[in-house]
Amino acid sequence: KFFGDMDIDWEEHLAMFVGDGAARSMMLATHSMRQWRLDTLDSLQSNARDYLEEEARLVATGSAIASFCCDVDIFRDDVDRLYTRVCSLFGGQ
Repeated sequence: KFFGDMDIDWEEHLAMFVGDGAARSMMLATHSMRQWRLDTLDSLQSNARDYLEEEARLVATGSAIASFCCDVDIFRDDVDRLYTRVCSLFGGQ
């Protein structure tokens, strides 16, 4: 966290050694490579998720999980109502 919060102007420090133009070009290239890396990681993550959910069907989708949880809640409520009716018919607890 300490190093992440530091705001160092690397371009200025680099310019002392290679000049302003070269330092600017190097910083733009560094930024471009960083952005490419982030985009590539996002794409890989998205493609892996899509493959596992849609193609291989090894992982349930978020909507399928939500639907299953809703069905479980409905089933639980139905069982509770049935238990109450059975208890009332047979004088149970």
